[in-house]
Amino acid sequence: MFRTAPFTLFTKRLRNKLASAVLLLYFAAYLPLTAGGSYAGPYVSGKRRIFSQTWAVLDHYVWRPKFIVWERFDFNFLGALYCPLVLLDRYFWHHDKPAQLDPVLEMVP
Repeated sequence: MFRTAPFTLFTKRLRNKLASAVLLLYFAAYLPLTAGGSYAGPYVSGKRRIFSQTWAVLDHYVWRPKFIVWERFDFNFLGALYCPLVLLDRYFWHHDKPAQLDPVLEMVP
């Protein structure tokens, strides 16, 4: 007797197409940002320490896509928006680069 309204605005098929288009646009908009990016830093990872393991050292550079800031305690709007892609980008393609440390600090026990 009662059926679903035939004039619903978003059918399941239309919603799937719309969601696919939005995801494709999301990925496509990130590509030029990562292509124009560069390494920033140096930053502290906490893995290297000096003076009896008390001071952390600036020991690596991190990939930063153009206009995007996404660090542990520092981010901007684009960083929050593209956080999943930035993290995947850093994990699979743009790995952290080690920083050249001061030789004097390297010799401290």
